[in-house]
Amino acid sequence: MYVMSCKRAWEILQEIRWVLKDVVGAELPPPTRKTIDLEGRMVKESVRKCLRDRQIVLNDLCSRHSRIPESI
Repeated sequence: MYVMSCKRAWEILQEIRWVLKDVVGAELPPPTRKTIDLEGRMVKESVRKCLRDRQIVLNDLCSRHSRIPESI
């Protein structure tokens, strides 16, 4: 049972890697060791960075939009 759940967890992490690459072009390097813990941390940090970067861009865009005079 444990081996199957680890295998499935690894597959899910690889799917998340694919989504990051497909949606935001994030190329994650392969883990130094093939472990669920290392891979999970790497994917989690990449998701966090992508979401943070996207939020920064959205906040900047909203800020710029609110400064445009309505008469234009």
